[in-house]
Amino acid sequence: MSLNFKAQQKINPRDLSAPKKYYATAVSGRTVDFEELTEFISDQSTLSEADIYGVLKAVERTIIREMNKGRSVRLGDIGSFQLTLRSEGRDTAEEVVATAIKSARTIFRPGKRLKKMLAKMDFSKIQDQVA
Repeated sequence: MSLNFKAQQKINPRDLSAPKKYYATAVSGRTVDFEELTEFISDQSTLSEADIYGVLKAVERTIIREMNKGRSVRLGDIGSFQLTLRSEGRDTAEEVVATAIKSARTIFRPGKRLKKMLAKMDFSKIQDQVA
């Protein structure tokens, strides 16, 4: 199975006056929602969809709770979730205070199996759809 991509013209955010260039952009298929995910997992196990749903909701709540405590969360070979901050630059360490923080973000770092899948991925270019 290969990942579809298309060529998309973009500006260089570091040099707005530079000419636009084309870059490969992944074309996503449809999204698998939470209910479908529980169904797919249930089909591969002896657990009911309700059991899977309960476990996944507990995982979701636990990840949020632990990250709210400033902890990173590793989900085995799936990968880990980690918090990062975006802040204004200041001249001295003393000037870096909570009000300098613009936002908090969650980053995902893939585990070994996902990295292996990414390294072996095939790609197929699709033609742009003209309306």
